[in-house]
Amino acid sequence: MITEISQLSRTNSTLVQKKRYAFRFAADRSKDSIINNQPGQDYLAFSDAYNHLCFVVCDGVGQSFFGDLGSRIIGEELLSWLEGLVQNSYATIEFEESLSTYLLSIQARAREQVSNYLLPDDLPDLHKEVLEEKRILGTQSMFIGGRIDLPGRDYPQGRIILVWMGDSRLRLWGPEGEVSGVLGDTFNTNERWSSISGPVNGNPHLFIDTLVDNQNKSKWTHILAYSDGLAALDATSAPLTNAQLDNLFDQLTETPTSDDISLFECWIGDAPISLELPLEKPFVIPAPEPTPILELPLEKPLAVPVPEPTPLLELPSTQKENVESLSPPLSLLSGDNAQHKFAERKPPQKSWKKPIIWIPIILITCCLLSCLGYLFVRSELTRPKATPTTLSTTQVIKAATLRPSVTLTIATSITPTPTSSQTPTSTQISTATLTSTASQTTTPTLTSTEQASQKSNSYP
Repeated sequence: MITEISQLSRTNSTLVQKKRYAFRFAADRSKDSIINNQPGQDYLAFSDAYNHLCFVVCDGVGQSFFGDLGSRIIGEELLSWLEGLVQNSYATIEFEESLSTYLLSIQARAREQVSNYLLPDDLPDLHKEVLEEKRILGTQSMFIGGRIDLPGRDYPQGRIILVWMGDSRLRLWGPEGEVSGVLGDTFNTNERWSSISGPVNGNPHLFIDTLVDNQNKSKWTHILAYSDGLAALDATSAPLTNAQLDNLFDQLTETPTSDDISLFECWIGDAPISLELPLEKPFVIPAPEPTPILELPLEKPLAVPVPEPTPLLELPSTQKENVESLSPPLSLLSGDNAQHKFAERKPPQKSWKKPIIWIPIILITCCLLSCLGYLFVRSELTRPKATPTTLSTTQVIKAATLRPSVTLTIATSITPTPTSSQTPTSTQISTATLTSTASQTTTPTLTSTEQASQKSNSYP
């Protein structure tokens, strides 16, 4: 019979005593999952029968597409594979090939479940877009699985099969104490199962052995598997009581780094009586050990290197004489007088001969000259021009009368002044000749241009 532990609620420590073995399980969600009313990402299930026991502890990867979905998929498939191992075999290579083939065969079913998984309707659109991108990458999970076959007709010495991938904890005890070292350093965080590519960064690890030796003595007595959320148990060597385990769950749920936690352990034979004891004192979570500081003995003090003196620059004889002529007498540089003279010395003034300083001055001067030139040209263009004086017919006659000795021949256009009784028109006079003859004097005839020039000078 297969039993699945709910991912939506807490399961307190529960001990089950069978005739030939005992097991205990517990699970809880992280504080964040409880506040947001979301399922935990750990999956715990087991199948118990008269002569064998199978279990799985899976820890979904939170950064993948719904880690709780990934842990449930691989947990169900792995438990089904463990249930089907009925052949009487202890060959590790044979089981490795069988598991690799099985994990590849479930890829299509896993991808289909991920593709058909419905997102909650109340999620924001931006959150849905992120999840759709994660759906393409698939869901991932770490896992631990085990099968225990008790000694009997099918398995005279019994059999234990353990399989794992990831950083979840798996520990073993024998009659002499804990012997988890036989599993090796094979619990790596970067190893996991993926719904897209199957095993990632390696193949699953297997451990297969008999339960009893040739003398019918037990080789394994206690098996413990838990997710990394229960890392506080790493420092313990003896099993906690049920009350202590529940108290530990309460403490871990309130920590800032709260994570989903799940645990499964079993005993070959009867469970310890101490598991049912009441809580005398709460379990103290061990503080993390500080990183030791590497201290080396001091063999000899560190010698500070002395800087080498700067070599003096030898000047040619001619330059040396010039420098000595400019140097003050030594009498002025002795004692306090030397300090006083050097104290009064001022730093050299900055030179104005650098070309970069004259650039803005030249630019400003050019701008000012351009403005002055623009104002001058504008004043010349806007100055009113002198227009020629237009003489009327009356003025011309009057001028001829004043100088009777002059004969005026004018070729111009005369515009008569309009009167009230006459509409103004433009009259073109090709040639107007006015002659005034004096009785006693004859004067030379002037051209119209000379006459106009005289009139313009007379009548400004």
